[in-house]
Amino acid sequence: MVRAVELISFEIPTMVFVIINMLILYFFLKKVLFKPVTRFMEKRTEAIKEQIEGADGLRREAEGMRDEYGRRLQEIKAEADRILGDARMRAEREYAGIMANAKEDSERLMERTKGDMALERDKAVAEAKAQIGVLAIVAASGLVGANLDDERNAALVRKFIDEAGMT
Repeated sequence: MVRAVELISFEIPTMVFVIINMLILYFFLKKVLFKPVTRFMEKRTEAIKEQIEGADGLRREAEGMRDEYGRRLQEIKAEADRILGDARMRAEREYAGIMANAKEDSERLMERTKGDMALERDKAVAEAKAQIGVLAIVAASGLVGANLDDERNAALVRKFIDEAGMT
C-alpha cells in the first residue's frame, strides 16, 4: 500500500516553478484578457449610460412638446369659441337689422297703400258726384221740361251736392 504522505510530496523547486508559472499566467491573462475585457465592459457601460441619458432627454423633450401642443390646443379652442361667439353676435345684429328694415318697409308700404286708397276713394267720390249730378240734371230737366245751359246745369249740380252734404 502506498501511503498518503508519499502521494503528496512537496518538492520546493516544483512548487516555485508552479508559482512562477501561475504568476506569469496571471500577468499575461491580466494584460491580454482582463484589461481588454474590462475596457470593453467600461465602454459598454458608458454607452448604455449615454443611451439612457439620451432616452431621458428625448422623453423630457417629448413631454415638453406634449405640454406645448396641449397649451396650443387650448388656445385654438379658445380662439374658435371666440370666433363662434363673434359670428353669433354678428348674426344676431344682422337679424335685428333685417327685421327692422322689413318692419320699416312694411310700414312704408302700408302708408303708400293708405295714400293710394285715399286717392282711389277720392276719385270714386268725384266720379260718383259727377254721375249723381248728371242724373239730377236729367231728372230735373225731365220734371221742369226745359233744358238749361250747361253752365247753369253744372252750377245747379254743385249746389245740389253741397246741400246734400257730399263734399
